[in-house]
Amino acid sequence: MILIIIIFLIAIISAFIITAYRAWQIRTLRVKNVENSTDITEKFLFRNIEKIVLFLVKNLVIGLVLIVVKYWFLMVTKTKKWLEESWPKVHKIFKRKPEEVEERAIKSYSFMRRIILELRSKIRKMKETIKRDHE
Repeated sequence: MILIIIIFLIAIISAFIITAYRAWQIRTLRVKNVENSTDITEKFLFRNIEKIVLFLVKNLVIGLVLIVVKYWFLMVTKTKKWLEESWPKVHKIFKRKPEEVEERAIKSYSFMRRIILELRSKIRKMKETIKRDHE
């Protein structure tokens, strides 16, 4: 919900800046043909701006989540390794049995669903590489 509000505010601010810039061009007579205003609206369609902002937000969120998850897994694997070497009796208490993970069927490919699926696959790969490096 907060993400949608942030995107909405960014879109409103960018639309205001675009219209203010165009008004400034018309006021200072920097535009030769004022009547041909459809060219500027074709270049800056709201849908195109929305797609660009969603793409940037998606990559920003994925990057932040991957950084946090990477360092979390590093901390967990180093702690497990240290615990195993230092206190094997305590390590046996916290040891888990491997669980089978079922893949759920994807019903709709919404924007958030695609981000979550992309994050899950990247997190799995990162987790496997961290485990391989520290074993």
